[in-house]
Amino acid sequence: PNAKTAEQGVAIQSEVSQRLRARGDVEAVSFALSIPLGQGTRGGFVNIPGHKNEQGRPNLSVRANTVGPDYLRTMGIPLLQGREFTAQDRGDSQPVIVINETMATRYWPNGNAIGATIESDGRMATIVGIAADSKIRSLAESPVPVVYTPMAQSFEPKSYLQVRTRDPNAVLRALPEIVRSADASAAVYGAAQLERHISFAL
Repeated sequence: PNAKTAEQGVAIQSEVSQRLRARGDVEAVSFALSIPLGQGTRGGFVNIPGHKNEQGRPNLSVRANTVGPDYLRTMGIPLLQGREFTAQDRGDSQPVIVINETMATRYWPNGNAIGATIESDGRMATIVGIAADSKIRSLAESPVPVVYTPMAQSFEPKSYLQVRTRDPNAVLRALPEIVRSADASAAVYGAAQLERHISFAL
């Protein structure tokens, strides 16, 4: 969405999600800065008390993604512990974060990651969920630490919309009008089924 503020952008994304969920052929909807095996994947650094990198510094390298509520369910990534982000994780609420299994077992081998506080993007955030490992950049990569931050707390105006649906062709046809009805200035680019996207990685 071409929004002037993060609050407007989140509101537009919420309206698009609601319009899509109202369809009988849609099971789940979410937004994200990047999608697996695609553009937009980025690196980041976190600080975890008691841990340092190979150079002895507190900045630990991770892969990062900014996602909306229901992202894991929409993308079929199992939630192993805790919770996903919800609409209650707003810009004015307690900063929260979800990490993947590799990160949890590496830095919290005793299984006490949920509730831990780490520094991410320059602010302290509480871990509320642990997601299963998934491919980020390539099918051949080994699992790496991943952090997910809520879209409402780190808004990205150019983002990917994901829709889990029983009728992809019907949703693809309806999508441009649904988006424009929420924001007349928004445009839809590169809409396609996930199978087509994954085929490029193969």
